[in-house]
Amino acid sequence: MTRCLRVSALLLALTFLVTGSSARAEGPVRDRALIVGSSSIFPLATAVAERVSRMSDLKAPMVEATGTGGGFQRFCAGIGLETPDVVTASRPITEEERTLCAKNEVTDIQEVFLGRGAIVLARSWNTNFGDLTRRELWLALADRIPRDWTAVANPNTLWSDVAPHLPALPIKVYGPPPTSGTRDVLGEVVMEPGCLSYPMARDLPPDDQAELCRHFREDSAYVEAGEDDEMIVRRLVNDQKALGFIGYSTLARNEHLLSPVPLEGIPPTPETIATGSYPLTRSLYLYIKTAHLPLVPGMAPFIDHFTSEEAIGPEGYLTFLGLIPADW
Repeated sequence: MTRCLRVSALLLALTFLVTGSSARAEGPVRDRALIVGSSSIFPLATAVAERVSRMSDLKAPMVEATGTGGGFQRFCAGIGLETPDVVTASRPITEEERTLCAKNEVTDIQEVFLGRGAIVLARSWNTNFGDLTRRELWLALADRIPRDWTAVANPNTLWSDVAPHLPALPIKVYGPPPTSGTRDVLGEVVMEPGCLSYPMARDLPPDDQAELCRHFREDSAYVEAGEDDEMIVRRLVNDQKALGFIGYSTLARNEHLLSPVPLEGIPPTPETIATGSYPLTRSLYLYIKTAHLPLVPGMAPFIDHFTSEEAIGPEGYLTFLGLIPADW
């Protein structure tokens, strides 16, 4: 993968003409592009949309934070301008999502790698909190945990119940809903490894293991806070004993308010994210519905600008919003 993959709008338009499309609209019927997807990429996409609008007479694209999974559900619903033009994603598209797209004739899709980001467990600067391990996070957030070779409802209410060295503060973590790519990553990278540190969990059949390891508790200890990272920032400022999962890009804009909690002793920094040593590093993508390019004013300029050196290169302005370029 090259450091800065620039997508030519002309090339995409030619691809559309060669391969054909099932779009039934003729000419523009929507006056701006519609971008949906990852809450972590939302501030980056919004910045690009605003810049495209300032640099032209085009209306700024509409950008919605639906979560990666929710974005793909809408994107793959079909061809037509009632559906989104672009999905921002904090993980690659899954085979199930590709199958859904194909079922609805969304077959000409362009994938663009933007760079890297990370999920951060953040706290208020006024909250005294040390490092956490994946095992400790799982014991705090899992719906059920092992006791004497059986699984019981999670009894932990304080962080000190999880481990004596942790503060005697109530467990309260704001996090993403199931439609979010962030939730997928937390399940795979945090919850499952923490769970599988227990022999009992390792001995379970695969379906039972997934249910035990990836099922978040549903009480007030874990609060599904939607797809709005800025809302989580406000909650952490107002609820200073709580923690919250947000994108690194959001932390970068709010470092005067929040501090990250290191995971396995590794803090999220540009260097640890670029090398992948920070456990919650992830890759960021655009997925483009090529068939919409001739139909939507502003779609091609948005894509061209988002994938430009000016935006995502080593000195690009999106690096100041938390994007880690591919060759940092």
